[in-house]
Amino acid sequence: MKKIIFYALLGALSLNFISCEEEDGNETNDVVIKPVETRYTGTINVNFKGQATDTEGVDCGVLKDDNKKTIDLNLYQVKFVPQMPLTIDLTIPSISFQESNNEIKFSADSIAPTMGGNPYPDYAAKKLTGIITGDSIWFHCSFGDYPTTYQGNLK
Repeated sequence: MKKIIFYALLGALSLNFISCEEEDGNETNDVVIKPVETRYTGTINVNFKGQATDTEGVDCGVLKDDNKKTIDLNLYQVKFVPQMPLTIDLTIPSISFQESNNEIKFSADSIAPTMGGNPYPDYAAKKLTGIITGDSIWFHCSFGDYPTTYQGNLK
């Protein structure tokens, strides 16, 4: 019985020494704040081979990075045309923005969207312009050769 108590006490003491290691002084107390996504729901209009198609109920998330002065636009479960066999999640990353008078204006000449982390340069968002005002968002671009407009309101 004394051996069991001895080994239990020895184990407890060794755990105590492990938890009391000296810090090396290289740790920082910096707090990393991740941006919060603002969600909108709205309508996307795509002009596919001369025919405009509206899809309602499309969610768009906006991730704003004030340090880099960029936003990411995330389109969720979007189907650009009725012929698409499935919906996709698409991100237009690192769009420059300017903020003033409670408006965020953003634009880019050409940005390759990503799906699942993979870029799709053939469908680059060209001549992207947009604005976030109050509870609403609007943007326009051409994904490849297909003019696309999105308009939504806070979800």
